[in-house]
This record gives sequence, C-alpha cells and structure tokens, in this order.
Amino acid sequence: MSQVRICLWAVLRSVSTTFAVSMSNLEDVQIINQPYISALLVGPDNERTITSRVQRNLKETTSALATYCEETWDSEVCCYQYINENILEAEYPGKKVVFVKDMSHAIIKQLDMLPKGYRHAFIIRRPERVFSSIKDAHLKMNRLEDGFPNLYAFRESLLLYDHLIKTGIEAKPFIMDADDLLENPECILRQFCQFSGISYTDQLLEWKGGKQVRKCWKSSEEII
Repeated sequence: MSQVRICLWAVLRSVSTTFAVSMSNLEDVQIINQPYISALLVGPDNERTITSRVQRNLKETTSALATYCEETWDSEVCCYQYINENILEAEYPGKKVVFVKDMSHAIIKQLDMLPKGYRHAFIIRRPERVFSSIKDAHLKMNRLEDGFPNLYAFRESLLLYDHLIKTGIEAKPFIMDADDLLENPECILRQFCQFSGISYTDQLLEWKGGKQVRKCWKSSEEII
C-alpha cells in the first residue's frame, strides 16, 4: 500500500486539533501540526501580525506543550521553504499516513509553497460557533487586540479551495463540517478515509487525550 499524504485546512476554532488527535490513533502515522502557522507568526517569514507581548505569551504557554511532541523544529529557522524541504516533503519511511493539520490563512499568501504529493481537505464550522469559541479562548489569553485573519479564515479557505481546483492540484477537495463531525463522527471519518485512501478503523473513534497522544506529532517548538 502506498503512503497517503493529506493536508487538512481549517478555519479557526473548528475542532481541527480534535480531528488530529483522532488521526493519531492510526497505525504508522506521522502527524505534523500547524507548520505554516509557525512560519506565519514566529518564523523568519513572519508578518509581525501579533504584538511582542503576545509572542512572549506564546513562548510561555507552548514551550511545555512542545516537550510532549516526538520532534519539534526551531521557530528561528521555520520559513516556508524550510518547512517544505525539511518537514512536509521529507521522507517518512515506515509511515502509512502523513497527516498535516494547518490553518488556511497561514498559506494563502504563499500558495506556490503548497507541498507536493498531498491530497487536500477542509474543515469548516458555523460562524457563530467560531466567533463564540474565539472570544472565550482569546479573552483568556488577552489576544483580542491583535486581530484575526480576514473573515476568521473563511475567506482564505474559499480562496485556497478555488486555487486547488483551478490548478488541478485537487479536483474536488473534501469538505467536512465540524458540527457534523461532532454529531456523527463515524460517518464523517469513514467519508474522509474513503476520500484520502486511508484504511478506516474504529480506533479513530477513540479519544486519547493528554501528553501521550502528541508523541507521534511533529510541531513547532512554540505553536502547538
């Protein structure tokens, strides 16, 4: 069986991390968590869209989380080219699946850097649920003043979706609704696996939270 490589592109607060945890239950899987977000926010290509105070908060709140991951990369060198050459397009012998979870707005200005050899899927969510979740999460981190991607990444997801189709990279990207996933996870997971060529297993329905689940993840040392 050939190796499956797939990118899941998300809008904010769309339970995409929950989905990545589900994918962690696969055998011989490599999870790569938000590589382009690390380039956008803290790498040498970053757009300085967040304040220095929030950058300090990111370092403080995520450094401990990074120690749970199998491997992290240094945010000082994680430009888009570095991520593609050393992480996304790297060889992963023995892995049946390479699963990447990232945010649509992190790649939209660097579409020429989309990794080669990947299928592409999207996870979206009803805007009112996204807004409510963002408010709760970011108020706790005092980050509301730093702004968000245009239209909370809905616009960026649409632009990325159109680009994938127009360029022939992905003729019909898979789209799942986060609320459908939460209400009927087996149905949505089966559809996702059929689309991507992953062998479905009921183990995907298990939840293994905490430190152990991230042992098979690669992530920036700061953005978890």
